[in-house]
Amino acid sequence: MTKIKLVKANIKHSKKVFLWRNEPNTIPWMASKKAIKFEDHNKWFKKAIVDPDCMLFIICFEGEDVGQIRYNIDKTLGEKVARVSMNITEKMQGKGIGSLAFKLGLKNVKASGFAIKVQVRVHEEKEGWIRSMKKIGFKKTGYTKIHGERQLVLVG
Repeated sequence: MTKIKLVKANIKHSKKVFLWRNEPNTIPWMASKKAIKFEDHNKWFKKAIVDPDCMLFIICFEGEDVGQIRYNIDKTLGEKVARVSMNITEKMQGKGIGSLAFKLGLKNVKASGFAIKVQVRVHEEKEGWIRSMKKIGFKKTGYTKIHGERQLVLVG
């Protein structure tokens, strides 16, 4: 069985998350569509790890840090609705790690009472990811535009 673990992020993880965020295959999916500076990232990261409306985890696969998954309460959606964002390092993509980490994270945020629902916003071309979300009970609620790009919205 695959060993996936989620570890609460701390300041020691900042550099790894920064490097994953700036990988060439990740940049096109980010809002800015360009690499960011470590100083800007680190400022954001320091806030995120202490924000009571944010749960930021490092995804560990067989003992190796391979990505991050983050849940942010979005009060415009409701008091206990979290938006999720996830990033897996390029060399570990395509191994099913994202799906396993997503399910584990979803279980954690709901069991802890952090969120009762989770919202996923995903580019429509990520058909496999959309199918995976629907299989675990997520429902399409519409579309949104994020930085001028249309994204499908699912809630579960």
